[in-house]
Amino acid sequence: MGYYRRYSVLYYIAALCFAGIWLWASLGGGFGTFFAGLLLFFFAVCCTAFLCSFAAAKRFRAALLRMQQTADIAAYLRELNGCARSARANTYNTILFSQAYALQLAGDLAGTSQLLQRADLNRARSRQNRQNDRCAYSVRCAGLALQLGQMEAAAAHIDSLRKELLSLPSGHSLYSHYAKCLTDLDAMAAVLRGEGGQVHYFSNLLTISASLVERAQANYYLGLALLRENRVEEARSALSYPAQNTPTLLAGRRAAAMLQNPDALQEGRIDAFLFGEFK
Repeated sequence: MGYYRRYSVLYYIAALCFAGIWLWASLGGGFGTFFAGLLLFFFAVCCTAFLCSFAAAKRFRAALLRMQQTADIAAYLRELNGCARSARANTYNTILFSQAYALQLAGDLAGTSQLLQRADLNRARSRQNRQNDRCAYSVRCAGLALQLGQMEAAAAHIDSLRKELLSLPSGHSLYSHYAKCLTDLDAMAAVLRGEGGQVHYFSNLLTISASLVERAQANYYLGLALLRENRVEEARSALSYPAQNTPTLLAGRRAAAMLQNPDALQEGRIDAFLFGEFK
């Protein structure tokens, strides 16, 4: 629960029904029946809470996967706006960061910044959820800073994520996910700083990218990495994927604009085009 109101309502209705059944059964029984029924009541309520939470989390993940496969940001944001009305302590930041991710993909960088300012990293009840929130916050802020060309701010957030990972054991459930995020951010930052040598990384990333949005992002950065090495024709091929397949996303619009502007494909003009002339 904590994502969709319908699952919370279902849980409370089920709990009331179980309570009614327990009381009805207890009235006709003795002392032993009362406590046996009480244990059964708590067991049934806990099972219902687990099932409702599982169903809500599954639907929440399905909405993300659907957006990544279709690049339909508007539909995803409508889903998230509904979730936000049912947010609880442990889901508030998760929903907020998901909204920020969607706006970031769409290129609403001002809206992304406003959302991230509302994050409350001490709101979650459990220690693991607070750790997850800190890691996710660093990832979202670093990604936003990179898109804005604010390399010092991006480096600070990447360092925060790196420090947070150092506090986690390698087998921790959060470690593998955020370790990959850190590697991705390091590679993206290197490309945007003008460094070469990232073509191999993004070529490999492309081979494991399963969704439309992931492939578009990987091709976009692969294109930039190729431009850093003056491999213009290969860069054109990579940039054409987000330009053609995700024209509503920021990566798609930037890729299309670069393909239409020959000057932008010259290594010395990339930064000025992305962070100066292109809006």
